[in-house]
Amino acid sequence: MNKKKKKVNKKSALIFVQKGDKKRLKLLDVVWKDHAVSGKGDGWRDMNSVKVKYVPCYTVGYLVDENSEAIALANTVSSDGGVGEVITILKSCIIKQKEL
Repeated sequence: MNKKKKKVNKKSALIFVQKGDKKRLKLLDVVWKDHAVSGKGDGWRDMNSVKVKYVPCYTVGYLVDENSEAIALANTVSSDGGVGEVITILKSCIIKQKEL
């Protein structure tokens, strides 16, 4: 017996429906540069001891907004249109991103 295989989209996304409005929220995995301080809150120090650095961060979330400069990811989306724990990441700080 020959069964037809269903085509499966490997991309995960939340299809969000609210009052007849349907919106597809992409699920993104983002690696980005977070700004870091060059000390431990020790107060005054010699200017020559200050070093520029960043900390790589890893975030997975639903893309709830985007413009030319930044993206906003939410870790939770409720059925009534609420979002929780939204983080805004500057596009200039994104090392890489992929849709899950």
